[in-house]
Amino acid sequence: MNNTAQVLASQPLCDQRDWMNEAPALLALDRIEQALARIEGAAHHIKAGEDADLRRRHNELKACVAQSLAGLDDLLASKGAR
Repeated sequence: MNNTAQVLASQPLCDQRDWMNEAPALLALDRIEQALARIEGAAHHIKAGEDADLRRRHNELKACVAQSLAGLDDLLASKGAR
C-alpha cells in the first residue's frame, strides 16, 4: 500500500472527502518519490561502475607514468656515466 492509500485509509470517512480533493497532489507526490528512488538507485549503480572504470584508468596511468619515469632514470643515468 503506497503512502497516499495509507493516509486515506487512516482518515475518518468525513475527512476522506477533504483528502479526496488533495488525492491528485498526493498521488503526484508518491510518483515523484518513486521516481526519486529509481533515480537514486540508478545513480548509485552508475557511480559504482564509474568508480571501477576510474580505478582501472588510474592504474593504467600509474603504470604508464612509472614506465616513463624509469625511462627518464635510465636516460639520466646514461648521461651521468659519461
